[in-house]
Amino acid sequence: MLPPLNRLRLRDDTGGFVELDQAAVDDLNARDVLDPISMERPIHQGTFRVQMRTPSPDGTPRYSYWKPEDLWNWVRRPESNGRMPDTNEKIWYEDWWALYYTYGPTPTVPAWARALDKREAATQPAQGGNASLPSSPPPAEVTWEQGVRAPSSGMREELRRANERGRLEQLQRGDLPFGMAQMTGLNGRFWLAGRAADNPSAAQIIEGVRERIGGRGGYANALWVEVTEVNQDVSDNAVRGWWPRPNNTWATMIRYEFNGLTDVQTQHFLEYAEESGGMHHQYGQTPRGEFYKEFFALPTTPIVQDDDLPAIGLFGLSGRGLRPAAHLQLTPSAFEAWVESAQRERE
Repeated sequence: MLPPLNRLRLRDDTGGFVELDQAAVDDLNARDVLDPISMERPIHQGTFRVQMRTPSPDGTPRYSYWKPEDLWNWVRRPESNGRMPDTNEKIWYEDWWALYYTYGPTPTVPAWARALDKREAATQPAQGGNASLPSSPPPAEVTWEQGVRAPSSGMREELRRANERGRLEQLQRGDLPFGMAQMTGLNGRFWLAGRAADNPSAAQIIEGVRERIGGRGGYANALWVEVTEVNQDVSDNAVRGWWPRPNNTWATMIRYEFNGLTDVQTQHFLEYAEESGGMHHQYGQTPRGEFYKEFFALPTTPIVQDDDLPAIGLFGLSGRGLRPAAHLQLTPSAFEAWVESAQRERE
């Protein structure tokens, strides 16, 4: 099992982004609960819940429900002082930063955003923004070789994100490579046993991520996936006979890109993958493959080689320059063992 997703700043148990089931929607409709800004009823997906400071008479928590973009456009303004538009109460620290990590960054993080009351005493200080105390020394620049995007100015970052959002639209339309926006976002690949028809489609993988972590944090909305089947059979090669069972030599390569993430979101993914075993430089499906299987909601455990690990743009994490071309490097016995393991997982 993967550790909690709090490193991806997705949601928490008492507030933040929620996906309402039908029973919850029916209850809110029966009580005529409306979004205080749009005056619309909360919907199943894309709802942001804020716990009010004053509970109900019976002691149970009270909540307000918001369209997250509208609430962010309100509380992101320095002149709001973090006060909610309906009650004039200040937004919780956790909620402001959850919105920031999803829709930010703002040109300047207001000083009051770091001093908001925390709903949970154990909440750790948020990272990011450019409003640290002037007396604080600037953080050391992180290199691309370490797998974290080097900090950029707000304008440069926004230009990069705009480029990546344009690239995502081009990829989704199926535009030709000529004229395609440069790949500058977080990307990687992994391998599944069998042909493409045996494995999830690109749309199914994206939907699997969305179902697992929701449409929050920017990750599912930023994801693009390409599925390519590769025949490892070398029947047209002079070394014919290397594979013991040439009728079972297919693998499916999955290439993924996250386009439009902030620098902070990129770093959070890499840290989360590292903590979960998805970046370990060791051969085998465990624990590296297990991370990708669970994160991407895959039916079988993939192979993830060192050259397949997440990268920033065209560069790998090892500082060796451009990412090498895709090539599944397995011995016949290792390939057969992987295929048999995948068959057992599908049963």
